[in-house]
Amino acid sequence: MAIASRKPIGARQGGASHGRVVLGDEGKIIVFIVMAAAAVALILYSDQFFNNPSSSLCAKILYAQQRYACFGTLALNTGNASICSMMPPSQEDGCVAAVAENMSDPYICSSIRVGSAYRDCVINISYSTRNFAACANLLSGSNRSSCIYMIERAEKFVNGSACGLIQDQVTRLNCTYLHYYHAALSTSDPADCGFVGGANVTLLETSSLGLGSIGAATQPVNVSLNPSGISSSGYCYYALASKTSNASLCALVSPGYMQSECYSSLSRNSSSQSAFNQSLISGNASAFCSSEPPSLKGFCSYEFLIAKAVISKKPLVCNSINNSQYQYTCFTTYAVKSGNYTYCYDITNSSARYGCLLSMNTTATQG
Repeated sequence: MAIASRKPIGARQGGASHGRVVLGDEGKIIVFIVMAAAAVALILYSDQFFNNPSSSLCAKILYAQQRYACFGTLALNTGNASICSMMPPSQEDGCVAAVAENMSDPYICSSIRVGSAYRDCVINISYSTRNFAACANLLSGSNRSSCIYMIERAEKFVNGSACGLIQDQVTRLNCTYLHYYHAALSTSDPADCGFVGGANVTLLETSSLGLGSIGAATQPVNVSLNPSGISSSGYCYYALASKTSNASLCALVSPGYMQSECYSSLSRNSSSQSAFNQSLISGNASAFCSSEPPSLKGFCSYEFLIAKAVISKKPLVCNSINNSQYQYTCFTTYAVKSGNYTYCYDITNSSARYGCLLSMNTTATQG
């Protein structure tokens, strides 16, 4: 019997008109070997990159997404932000910011082109590293002021000299006053209270004015309730008197509601505190504040309702406050005291609502 001749590998099947090449078994084996060799080469190449990365190796990657990822990884691994320039403009700034944050070096941010991205890069790193100098050297105007103030607040205003680097006058003064306020409470030195501003300075970080036992319910809240006629220095003396149980410091508080509360709060003992709280829950603001001078009745009633909401655990009491600022403070106080941020969303004003959520975050961080 005649043996059929084997067709050569790669021979056309069915005539040339089909235009298709069909491989025999040997051809399939050869293709498999080539593909396997390519896979091995890719593995070896990847291994070479991770053990000895270089921009030239990244540049050889065919697909753009993987190539840019390679450049980004290389920039992070080497701390060399200049490699980010090999990426498209839409990704370059993010690459630089990532390198700067990874290196904890705000000066690397300088090559970022978009202004807002540059600002955020500098502030984020300066804040995390507590670098006042970077805020002053790399930023200007309100950005510089905010950057320094944020760091000072995080540090409880311990560095008075840093306040002097703030360009905005109002922010600089508040920073300075708060430095002396915290210094007074830290060292128990009433002399520092003498440098805490004048009348009606808004001390945004001193919490609400905790008046007597009402204050025990409302503090700490990162908002100010500074009514007309009550000075910031007076509040400082009052806070220090409460901390040290030193009634003589009450004499340094200007005569009026705060001074009387300073004396009365120190005279209250723990056994009467429960009875006082009960009177808050069952009483009404008008009766409670009836003995106060007309100029302070409103302020007293607001503080009363805030304390009543917290002590009775009834946040809806806040709705009975007809002053929006104090109503926002009431919900903020309740949210902080209850540890439940959802009460912040009862605040209709977006800025005040954000302040409430920020207070929750700050309290959680410090607590």
